[in-house]
Amino acid sequence: MGRQARLPVELMVDFTITTEKELPEALLERTFHIMKRMDSDIEKVKARVQEKQKERKKRYDEKGISEKLKIGDKVLVEQTQLRNNMSAKLEKQWIGPYYVHNVLDKNVYKLRHMEGRLVQGVIHGNRLKLYHEQPLEPMVLIE
Repeated sequence: MGRQARLPVELMVDFTITTEKELPEALLERTFHIMKRMDSDIEKVKARVQEKQKERKKRYDEKGISEKLKIGDKVLVEQTQLRNNMSAKLEKQWIGPYYVHNVLDKNVYKLRHMEGRLVQGVIHGNRLKLYHEQPLEPMVLIE
């Protein structure tokens, strides 16, 4: 555009200086000003970081806790092996339903098939969700 570009620091420092001797004084003044503000800025940043960490912890804790299931509840099991498999994105993400057969410690459950056979191994509660049956209503077709 035919003129000298101005840097962001030039906008903060008073550059209405006419002699070369005043430029170092203006930069020194700006440096002292930054140093004075630095302590309060650091305290503000620390407070903001702590606040955000509390928010993230609260969100994580709410997400990580699965609802307590009872013996006899119908549940679906998430197939976690399909999460990152792009070729399986059209596969069923949840299988089931199963019945909760036994509630163990640390949010772990023993399941059984609908026919009554036990599922081998145990499943952690973060891979389970309640199964809600949708009642089928009869439809009348008029031709």
